[in-house]
Amino acid sequence: TETLADPGSVATPAEARQLKRSMAAVFRTRPASDWETRLSDAGLCAVLIRSLSEWMAHPHPAAAGHVVTLNDPGGPPVRQPGLHIAMSKTPGVARPRPAIATEPATLWSAPSPWHTPPAPAVQVPPLDGVVVLDVTQVIAGPTATRTLAELGARVVRVENPRLSVGWVEPFHVAYNPGKESIALDLSTEAGQRGLHTLLHTLQPDVVVENFRAGVAERLGVRSPRPDSIHASMTAYGPTGPWAVRPGWEQTAQAATGMQVDWGGSGVPNLYPQPVNDFATGLSGALAVVLGLLHRARTGTGQAVATSLAATALHLQSPYAWQPDADRSVGPGHLGLDPLRRYYRARDGWCFLAAAPGVLETVPGLEGLATAADPAAFLAAVLRKRRIATWQERLRGHLASVVPHRTPRSVLTDKNNRARGIVDRSMAPGVGGVTTTGPALQLSATPLRQLGPAHRRGADTVEGIAPTGPWLPDRPGRSKAAWVLEQARWALFLASGW
Repeated sequence: TETLADPGSVATPAEARQLKRSMAAVFRTRPASDWETRLSDAGLCAVLIRSLSEWMAHPHPAAAGHVVTLNDPGGPPVRQPGLHIAMSKTPGVARPRPAIATEPATLWSAPSPWHTPPAPAVQVPPLDGVVVLDVTQVIAGPTATRTLAELGARVVRVENPRLSVGWVEPFHVAYNPGKESIALDLSTEAGQRGLHTLLHTLQPDVVVENFRAGVAERLGVRSPRPDSIHASMTAYGPTGPWAVRPGWEQTAQAATGMQVDWGGSGVPNLYPQPVNDFATGLSGALAVVLGLLHRARTGTGQAVATSLAATALHLQSPYAWQPDADRSVGPGHLGLDPLRRYYRARDGWCFLAAAPGVLETVPGLEGLATAADPAAFLAAVLRKRRIATWQERLRGHLASVVPHRTPRSVLTDKNNRARGIVDRSMAPGVGGVTTTGPALQLSATPLRQLGPAHRRGADTVEGIAPTGPWLPDRPGRSKAAWVLEQARWALFLASGW
């Protein structure tokens, strides 16, 4: 009851640990499939952890088009990942598995455009003049709209004033730079009226939302422009029996087999990076750009959609052909085979990538050709020299050694900053932050350099009356209580809860 009234409220760490123990005992009283149905029917996020083969055989991905069955000219019918971007006016085509080529491929030898003289400075970003309304939360949706902002679009973001928990601020700083914003509580009539005023004032070319199926229609989240692009980003897609279910990165991983794989031979484990969120966000931005291209050609808008579950299948495409195959994965996994894996050199860990048959001619590695256990041989020999020594010895061969680096070392690397991969800026209310740069590079139409994210709750859209202060008016809730709440969230993170 307290959580429903105030999603930002948290208990003490001791209470949270006791609650975790109690919930663990309760969950053991029923099968996981029963809990999945009961909790999903109640509107909560709950997913039975499945393997990839179990998800490929589940009725939802087939009904949603995430898995298709194709006739293979070289054998029996095969099930493979389907389309992960849905478009209402320009549908994609699921292509069959190609026949084996009998002629060698011809390499394309056109000159690289990156070596041509730079384009004139008068060029504008590719989406200059496009207006985007962002009604999304957390990672996937904000990643899509951030990418659109980098491509030159004007992005106006609707902030949820009820999201005030401790993890929101770093997500906001990372995924919402360069956007205008306004705080609207869409659970209230006043917030919904403000949204409709915003829609009719902006007349956006694009609306991006990540509500469950039917919620956007109920709230009236639709641009008044008949030629607009409406982008939907959900957990399980706009169609199929799970379309109305809520979900996020963790549930998408659980449903599609990723947590089983990452756990290796042990307990299913959460993959630590939100790869489905990031990839779905980039796919969502691509879907919007394709919708705008279709509008430029025909003058008509359309609906486009991406989902975390469809993305998860595409990220596992190399394994989808044989979902039951034994794969050595998990947190302790060092690589695919002896020529593509981590080894420890004299001064630290490094990753070796080599073509077959080339290492035998490298000084010090001649014994590889007769080694009974190539991985053990390479582990013993590579440990004797420094990484720089092996890099020099592998120069000129189809092989390389890359030193292991921490995320912090990558973000502070001067070369990465010079290339624009990372950037340092001052975020209002936060201070100096290091953020990633654009994921795309264009030679003729430069991307927009984004400014830092506005302070959450700072209404920056002209002509729309704000709905109230950033700290919502909650009975008995003072600013001191809000600060204490943030400190409690910090304790949660520190205690590993």
